[in-house]
Amino acid sequence: MRGKTAIVGAGLSEFGDVPGWGHLELMAEAVEHALADANLNKNDIDGMFAALSPAGLVPATVSE
Repeated sequence: MRGKTAIVGAGLSEFGDVPGWGHLELMAEAVEHALADANLNKNDIDGMFAALSPAGLVPATVSE
């Protein structure tokens, strides 16, 4: 699929004040939901997009 893009799953985390949950935990939850939605596992992914957050490089950390 070189040069092509496919959005195959989407996921959300909890919203609002979630005591005991940081940015990483919330993003990880959203990633788990997106993978389940697409019926994929993390080894099937060769690229990603994540919205920016106040934590700076959280999307890059989650993708690793």
